[in-house]
Amino acid sequence: MQNWDLFYKTKNSISRVNKFFLDNLLRKIDLRVKNTPILDLGCGNGDLALKLAKRGFSVYGMDASKEALGIAQKSAEDQKLSRKTFFYQADIAIFPYSEVLPKKFPVIFCRHTLAFIKQKQKFLRYTKKLLDKDGVFVLIIPVIIAGAKNLSQKTRNISIRETALEKLLKNTFSNVSFFHTDYNGDDVVVHTYICRI
Repeated sequence: MQNWDLFYKTKNSISRVNKFFLDNLLRKIDLRVKNTPILDLGCGNGDLALKLAKRGFSVYGMDASKEALGIAQKSAEDQKLSRKTFFYQADIAIFPYSEVLPKKFPVIFCRHTLAFIKQKQKFLRYTKKLLDKDGVFVLIIPVIIAGAKNLSQKTRNISIRETALEKLLKNTFSNVSFFHTDYNGDDVVVHTYICRI
């Protein structure tokens, strides 16, 4: 398993969530009701969770890294968002963890995390069980595009092949739609998928 505490001691975040991107995504999934509970799996330092809380949502963040959650909690306190954010230390690759969560969720985010989970299909099926009957799962993930060659070990570790990912999603969710791509100039792009039960 990746040593996430060491990672967060030397770096503050994998990447930041762009405000314009997040506003468009929230419009696309039609998420406008304030205080809606949202689950952020693999929340890291809380960047996404805090941006959602600023928009009025109640956000439950889970991460394996105590160090990252400490950063998230301090940021929530500094931004006066402690009443809108709830952080839990748990390895999201180990099931079940629903006993630490208060309920099912209308929206679950998973950002830059799936590639690190060994049992991806099992994880996606378990995540689906945590969704309300009309729930939405938003997956933001580095993807290796078809035909990519000579990838570094680091790139292979943080990414998943596009065809394998789409197969996993279609085997789990009845409706999978592609929302957005960020290009980084490599053979890896960051895709955002919106999945519905």
